[in-house]
Amino acid sequence: MMKYILNTPGMVCFAVLALSSTYLAPLTASAAVPSDYGLTEGNMISATGSNDPDVYIVNAQGYKRLFLNPVIFGFYGQLTGGWALVKSVSAIARDAFPTSLLMTDCQVGSANNNGNVYALQVTGEDTATLHHVVMTGDQAVAQDSQFFNKVFCVNSLEQNWYTMGYDYTSLSQIQPYVRGGVGAMPTPTPTASPSPTATPTPTPTPTPSPTATPTPSPTATPIPEPTLLSIYPTLPTTVKYGAQIELYGTNFKDANGNPRVQSIGIGISGNSNSNGNAVWLVTTGTNIQDSQTIVTTVKYSYVGTFDVWIINFDGTTSVLRQAITITQ
Repeated sequence: MMKYILNTPGMVCFAVLALSSTYLAPLTASAAVPSDYGLTEGNMISATGSNDPDVYIVNAQGYKRLFLNPVIFGFYGQLTGGWALVKSVSAIARDAFPTSLLMTDCQVGSANNNGNVYALQVTGEDTATLHHVVMTGDQAVAQDSQFFNKVFCVNSLEQNWYTMGYDYTSLSQIQPYVRGGVGAMPTPTPTASPSPTATPTPTPTPTPSPTATPTPSPTATPIPEPTLLSIYPTLPTTVKYGAQIELYGTNFKDANGNPRVQSIGIGISGNSNSNGNAVWLVTTGTNIQDSQTIVTTVKYSYVGTFDVWIINFDGTTSVLRQAITITQ
């Protein structure tokens, strides 16, 4: 398999590969490069006013990759600079860069930093499955000469967030990206059926003596998941920039009183009325008490319809879709 030379912790960038067959990546890129649209490698973009408010990052070779949802975007907060650095571009500029679904963990010290390449299969608006691409470098380049230019570095938090699917053994199994995961599911490569064997003559089975049915041990009732119940004054609610809102929820702590919720925030909505920007009002887990009303202020003058997210320490999330509309 492939092994990566580039090994920078947490970077979201183009990966340079070295193969056991000493193959050098081709220098030709896709039709467009970032400088054609006033961009540079590592810029984050979103097409304002389009029907796709997704956020992407571009590389120098002219490819972009998707931030699947606000949770994954938050895994790179210290490196990306957050929502304020997302550049608004036209739909034409966004579509000039093909979307790549190839990634590898480049985080130094990570157990996943082993050179394996994975392909993302988007299954829903904010969900996806990860598939290990089980091929040699020569095999991959034979099927796609731009293969190396399409592999993006991710960190361990993102790779561990996805559900793992079956292995891919051909690049043809990678589905083109369609927002929302619309499209046919790829079929795994079938395995050969085993040759039939002769059926042995059964021998009489002695009747077993009945045994006492054991009394089942009671199991502990699980603590319900943290849930955001409402937004004051109404749900959905419409507020102006600078207004205060109240978020109310429950089950934010475990049985020992430890916080279960990492943060609560307002992020990009799947609603096509969103203008592609986002507000991120962070309330940290140390400040979130069980069944507490949280009062916060709309800090940024972005307008549109947004989701309200709960992000838990164990990586799970819950969301109130299109719960808040911000006006001027």
